[in-house]
Amino acid sequence: MTTNRSSQKTSASISHKPTGTVRWRSVALPAEHGGWGMLISPILLGFLVVPSLTAVFLALAIIASFLARTPLKIVWKDSQKGRRFARTTAAMKVLALYVSLIVVGFGGALYVGGWRPLLPLLAVLPLLLFLLYFDLFSSSRQLLPELVAPIVLSSATAGMALAAGWAWPYALALWLIPLLHAVPAILYVRARIRMDKHRAAGARTAVFIHALAALLAIALAAIGYIPALAALAIFMLMLRAAINLSTYRPTMTVQQLGWSEIAFGLMTVLLSAMGYWFI
Repeated sequence: MTTNRSSQKTSASISHKPTGTVRWRSVALPAEHGGWGMLISPILLGFLVVPSLTAVFLALAIIASFLARTPLKIVWKDSQKGRRFARTTAAMKVLALYVSLIVVGFGGALYVGGWRPLLPLLAVLPLLLFLLYFDLFSSSRQLLPELVAPIVLSSATAGMALAAGWAWPYALALWLIPLLHAVPAILYVRARIRMDKHRAAGARTAVFIHALAALLAIALAAIGYIPALAALAIFMLMLRAAINLSTYRPTMTVQQLGWSEIAFGLMTVLLSAMGYWFI
């Protein structure tokens, strides 16, 4: 009897021990890698073209908002199950940190630059709520939220320009540059992956949207709203899509495709920044 009771106590104590450790990276950083390019490119463009202390605070707010999605989804989904895991507690702590950084970012931008630099971010607030809906109730990897995300993430670029005293048309044009890269690129990457899997790709649509983006960039450059080098970068993106979605496309793995898009994003940012520097 004594032996049985001791074994029951031992079993009970074991059942209450944690079953595993929490990997903080899994609750603090997003699993998808494509979003990083959409986040970094507009912020880097803003820092290179219109650097300021307000720009630092805006970047902090938008980066923390991007990162907060991961722990928020974990906390929400676990709460919907009516259970609290070790990862739930960790995610709540990380979420609290990110929310604090968001408050510091927006508060600092407001204190240093006033309301004007915040107006583009306030304008995209409905789109942010739209993205949160897909994060919590559906899937953010659907095409529509993926196309909306760059609009939200790039809004900080316009805010940086307004903080530097730019007029609204030129601030919006600066905002448009990363969008003319990101939105067509999303369609291109999706088409390229489907094409490599021998599925219906939508390659013509992707190339057509790239052509429209190039035409818009050329028109904006012609009337002086963006530099010619920015239009050249968007035109090169169109050529990249036309070649890589054709029968002459080079063989690429998904990882190589991702790294090449990061490189094209940096090319767009650097050429655009150089255009503003030498105007």
